[in-house]
Amino acid sequence: MPDSLLLRTHARHVRGRFAYASARRAFPGDAAQLRQLRRWLSGLLPDAPARYDAIMVAVELATNAVKHTASGRGGIFTVEITWHAELAALRIAVSDGGAPPRSRACASPEALGENGRGLQVVRALAARSGAYGGRCGGLTWADIPWSEFASWNGRGGIAGGVGA
Repeated sequence: MPDSLLLRTHARHVRGRFAYASARRAFPGDAAQLRQLRRWLSGLLPDAPARYDAIMVAVELATNAVKHTASGRGGIFTVEITWHAELAALRIAVSDGGAPPRSRACASPEALGENGRGLQVVRALAARSGAYGGRCGGLTWADIPWSEFASWNGRGGIAGGVGA
């Protein structure tokens, strides 16, 4: 498998404005791929205030997939970025290779510990978030407030726009 695989890009216009735009990409379940994810999103998302929140959230969700699921043991994780005009939000969804049933949230991270705060950061930045799945696969998602995109560049990127 190449370093990553672009699976799909799509955009839809209604009355000359974007109503929906999405891109999906699969990555090998390796921590080194988190840098590739960050690079892909940096090229995909327009320069806007919410861009940096979206990248941070996507990398955190992907990090959890690599660290805590079968994705990180020779599998893959897939990231889908979808902007919805009706929601005025950018949805970040990360699918993983699954894990034994357990809580996907850390109730109380240790005060000086290095782990356990990622999903708290996601919840602080997202308008909505959620997770579901089990042994065969899981999906974790978050909606980042984002007002609109100006255009979709034909190479699978979203160009221009205003972040919330």
